[in-house]
Amino acid sequence: MSSTIKDVKGLVVLVTGGASGLGKGVVERLVRNGANVIICDLVSSDGQNIADKLGGKCIFVPTDVTEEKDIQEALKITKAKFHKLDAVVNCAGILKYESVYNFKEDVPHSLDDFMKIIKVTLAGTFNITDLLLG
Repeated sequence: MSSTIKDVKGLVVLVTGGASGLGKGVVERLVRNGANVIICDLVSSDGQNIADKLGGKCIFVPTDVTEEKDIQEALKITKAKFHKLDAVVNCAGILKYESVYNFKEDVPHSLDDFMKIIKVTLAGTFNITDLLLG
């Protein structure tokens, strides 16, 4: 199997959760293979530093995927900069390890923590897909 992404040169790809983990790896590989990439991640993330490091083919748009207005702003900025959007990679997600199961104590996670995880990971993916591709 090839270790490169083929046929992405010139494509415009929006990556949620693109400032860390799997999303960051996707962003770096896409840019390296010629795609224009929009990193959508929280304002508190390292997104701007990553975009600066990767150069003009990559921009950072502070985005909370649970907020419709943030997603609409990301689309507006994407179209202004690149005039199109070809693909979306949904990598935004959170997990609170100790609150899901605390191995040090036999303590169940809270419903509030669980609902936040669901809101970001599932509803965030739905919001992006619905608003950007719908």
